[in-house]
This record gives sequence, structure tokens and C-alpha cells, in this order.
Amino acid sequence: MMNEEQEIIKKYFSPIAANKESLGLMNDAAIIYKNKLVVSTDMMIENQHFDKSYDPKCLAKKLIRINLSDIAAMGAEPYGYTLNISLPKKKHITWIQRFFSGLSEENKKFQPKLFGGDISSS
Repeated sequence: MMNEEQEIIKKYFSPIAANKESLGLMNDAAIIYKNKLVVSTDMMIENQHFDKSYDPKCLAKKLIRINLSDIAAMGAEPYGYTLNISLPKKKHITWIQRFFSGLSEENKKFQPKLFGGDISSS
């Protein structure tokens, strides 16, 4: 039985992702054969994957590790990542500092490169 996400992917996105790199949109990662790259993207949504009480430092670590895990599951080694984050309109400096602390620890441990990304407000 397909969940709602799988049904949406099959109905709307699969028809325009008819290429071998997309792996049928069945993974959270793709293989770029031309350059032998594996690309992964996962996001975490408040009240679905974590709640407001979740430690931002742990959240950052979890976010990095789930993406590293997706890459490792495909037999690849991590090289770098992009970071997309949506912050509340009232930016909480303490929250950002804790989140950065977790990212910093993971960067030291696994040494991926931060390539860029997007910061917006929610």
C-alpha cells in the first residue's frame, strides 16, 4: 500500500523524472552518472519530525546524519551539502547558536563542505 507521499510522487513527479539518475524517485538521493555523484536531500519539519522543545544542536546533528546515511546507503562518500532553513520571523539568536554548534561538531567529525543554501522565514 502506498502512502500519500508515494502516490503524489507517482502521479505528478514520476512522469517528468524518466531518467536513470532519478532512480524512479524511490530514494532520498540521486546518482549523477556523468560526474559519478550521489546527491541527497532530506528536510525536517517542525511538528512532524521534531517539536519546539527539541534541542537545536541535536536537530542539526540529526539533519546532517540522515543525509550522510542516505549517501552511505548508496555506497558513496559524502563530499558536501547545502543547507536550507526556514526560521520563525522572530529570529531567536540562542536557537541559531545551538543549531550552528551542532552543525559545527558534525562538520569537524565528518568533514563535509557546506556549499551554500537558503535561509528564509516562516
